[in-house]
Amino acid sequence: MTLYREGTLLRDDLGDLWMITGYCRDDLFRRKPNAYVLQRLADSFTSHAAYRIVHRQMKLVSEAQ
Repeated sequence: MTLYREGTLLRDDLGDLWMITGYCRDDLFRRKPNAYVLQRLADSFTSHAAYRIVHRQMKLVSEAQ
């Protein structure tokens, strides 16, 4: 699975647009991040979602370059 870059736009099943604003780790000992930091464009709500959930349940709108 290829990870999305920061700035990528996604659409959830309710039609809301989300942007990837970064990556996060569950704990301090992991070297690689294991989840995306997502921000909903409608109200700036921030969420953390595992990679597999994002790739399976959200549709890609525009990928950052």
